[in-house]
Parts: sequence; C-alpha cells; structure tokens
Amino acid sequence: MKIATVTGYIGQDPRINTIGEKQTKLASFTVGSSGYVGQGKGDNGSNYETTWFKVNVWGQQADYVESNFKKGDSVEVVGEIRHSKFVTKDGDEQRSIEIKASHTKIIKKKEVEGNVAPVSVGDIPF
Repeated sequence: MKIATVTGYIGQDPRINTIGEKQTKLASFTVGSSGYVGQGKGDNGSNYETTWFKVNVWGQQADYVESNFKKGDSVEVVGEIRHSKFVTKDGDEQRSIEIKASHTKIIKKKEVEGNVAPVSVGDIPF
C-alpha cells in the first residue's frame, strides 16, 4: 500500500453521493498541488507545475468534507494512492492519480503563507 500526504487547493466543490444498501456517504473532489520545476519549465511557461489528484473520502469523513470543504480551500489529504488509466472521449489514453483519504483537514490561512505558488483552478483535467 502506498500512502501519501498532499497539500494543495480544492479545484471544485466536493460531489456527495451515497453508495450501496447501507447508504455509505462518498465525497469526491480534486486537489491541485504545485511545485517549482525550474525557470520557465512549468505549466504554460511558468516556473511551477500543478499535479491534480482525485480524492475520495468515505463515511464520517465525507460528512466533514460536505460541511466544511469548498472550491479554493487549502487542504491536507492523507491516504492510499491508486493509479488508474482511462480513455477520453477523443480516444486518448490518460492516467489518473486517486487518493482514498484516511485523513483530511483544512489548512488555515496562516499555515499557507509559506507556500510559493497558488494553484489555478480553471482547467481541471478530470
């Protein structure tokens, strides 16, 4: 099992679903995390590159996410990483990084001030 901690910004308001006979709650959202990659080597010629993660949160954690998380919030997510492949409607094969979260929290503004690159939430790849 691969466990990761990701900090970044929520790219869209969480989607909430209930699954199965037990009506288990599932919250899904994306988190963009940026890092320095070199002068002009990042997204659109910037110095930073953003990696997007799809996050799934189950049960009581999903209740917390539903009540507290929204697009643009700075968050920390800890959980199991899963890689998957999918084919777009144009027939292109793409890869996705998903996190089955075991821990989530909102990072207060004061904790975020040391971050170097804000994430643009305009173009989310999934």
